[in-house]
Order: sequence, then C-alpha cells, then structure tokens
Amino acid sequence: MNLTEPGRQPSHPPALVVFSLLDVILAVINLPINVLVQTQVSGEILGRAATVMKSLLVASQPIAAVLFGYLAGVASIGPLFIDVGIALIAVTSLLYIPFAELRRAKY
Repeated sequence: MNLTEPGRQPSHPPALVVFSLLDVILAVINLPINVLVQTQVSGEILGRAATVMKSLLVASQPIAAVLFGYLAGVASIGPLFIDVGIALIAVTSLLYIPFAELRRAKY
C-alpha cells in the first residue's frame, strides 16, 4: 500500500489519538473503582477482593479481543466502532450514579 497516493492517509495518527483518549477514559474509570473498593470492602478481605477484581480485568482482555475480532469479521468495522464508542459513553455515564457515594465519602 502506497501512502503517498492521493486520498490515502496513514491510519497511525488517528489511532494514536483514539487510544490516548481511551487511556484517559480508563484512568477516569479505574481510579474511582479502586478507591471505591478500598473504602467499601473490609480490610480483612481487601486483598482477596482486589485480587479477584484485577484477575477478572486481566481475563477480560483476551475475551474482548476474541469477541470483537469475531464481530469485526461478521459486521462492518465502522458501525461496530461507533456502536462500541456509544456503549462506552453510556456505561461511563451510568457509572456516574453509583460513584456519587464515592464523592461524598469521608476518609
């Protein structure tokens, strides 16, 4: 593929922007979740709860790769990318509700 042809542009810069934004979103979500777990789970089982949570997060990555690889193969990648983005925004917005308790937490 010749990137110097008219109408062709490299996809790396847009991908870097998208992944950078996703990293920021993940940080915004993961930080309050970890704080919420540490404030709500008793100290006796905090280590076990954190271990289970992190294990599930690590296990979700290959599962998501397989699932979205399959979905990208059977559907058009553009609408799939948009739908997943909308779902991510919706889930992030819905998580704002339970985190209201975290904003009022006393440390």
